[in-house]
Amino acid sequence: MNSAYHAPGCEQVKALFRRGSSHLCLGNLDEARADLGRAAELSPADAEIRRALGRLQAKQAAYSEAQREMTRRMISGAAGRE
Repeated sequence: MNSAYHAPGCEQVKALFRRGSSHLCLGNLDEARADLGRAAELSPADAEIRRALGRLQAKQAAYSEAQREMTRRMISGAAGRE
């Protein structure tokens, strides 16, 4: 059995991870970043938390790219109407 699960505060880490993962699935990226970041601070060696942070970064990158594309289309559409 992993002794890390018996460390003080492990329940808080688990709760932060679960809530952060839920926020990530729901697309609440700011809330996910806050919870997963805090979980990573409390348990820096946890590979599962690191993987969730990687998924968060990928979703944030995709969101940023979608925002850039939408802005580009809006600007190019507005320029075409003039």
